[in-house]
Amino acid sequence: MTTIEFKLIDKPSNSKGWGRFSASVNGAAIIQSRTGNEWVSANHSGESEDGAEIVLTCQIMNRIGKRKTEEITKQEYRLIVESGATADVDCRPTGVAQGMRIEVNGARLI
Repeated sequence: MTTIEFKLIDKPSNSKGWGRFSASVNGAAIIQSRTGNEWVSANHSGESEDGAEIVLTCQIMNRIGKRKTEEITKQEYRLIVESGATADVDCRPTGVAQGMRIEVNGARLI
């Protein structure tokens, strides 16, 4: 088993929105919040076998304009579990002012 660490480097400021992410292998969450939710917005770690494919899903909500219209975007990234590997995942959908950046230790981007 390899430990995969998800370190949140950057996310939208609270006044302008929020960012959260989930990670799964074969449809099963490998990270969870203390309350058991698969969506997290802080550093977390999980375990999986080398060579397994991780689906990392980022969800970002930005408040836009004077009326603070809320716009939610979602992106998926695929990673392979590999001991000693590191990936820098930059979740910034096109046209979105603020995104999220996650450093993943123990996996690499496909």
